[in-house]
Amino acid sequence: MTCACSTAGGSTPTRPVRWDSSWPAFVHEPQRSVVLGYFTARFGMPLTVFDDLCLLLRHRIYSLLSATPYVERLAGLQVHSAGLPVLRIIRHHLKPTTVALQRFGSQAMRHVLDLSAAQVLTLLHEREQPLQLDIQPGYVILRHADHILGCGLYTPGRLRSQLPQHPVASLESLGSSGGRRPLRHQ
Repeated sequence: MTCACSTAGGSTPTRPVRWDSSWPAFVHEPQRSVVLGYFTARFGMPLTVFDDLCLLLRHRIYSLLSATPYVERLAGLQVHSAGLPVLRIIRHHLKPTTVALQRFGSQAMRHVLDLSAAQVLTLLHEREQPLQLDIQPGYVILRHADHILGCGLYTPGRLRSQLPQHPVASLESLGSSGGRRPLRHQ
């Protein structure tokens, strides 16, 4: 645990960080377009959304970083992580991260589900709910009241939450904001 020091010139105890790697690998064309093409194929996002960003790969996680002229200079640093994680390699497929969908999901043209407050609470507490939709099975963007919550997994007849467990407390107020309304999707 970290505590503030009471004397000038003192130090703050910290946990050591394991520096077991160097800078993540840059992903260049054509692999870059193939990987980011996932967002185009699944969600209808234009690839131009990612034009000013570098794609990096480290430990089965693809991340995006601002493509500034100084990025190459930073590549010599030993880092724990770099960039915004956007896709995880899970077995033989890609899974979008919550933060990626929250950042870029407004550009999505399909596979976006608008949930009622009751549906969001059901997903948060029960982690899944029965649901029949006329869409392709796979990852979907979960949205409530024009706010992107994150990722869900739709299989025929069922919607499974892929939302992290930690936002449950901050979304508890949804229970008082209204009843169940029909689910819409794009």
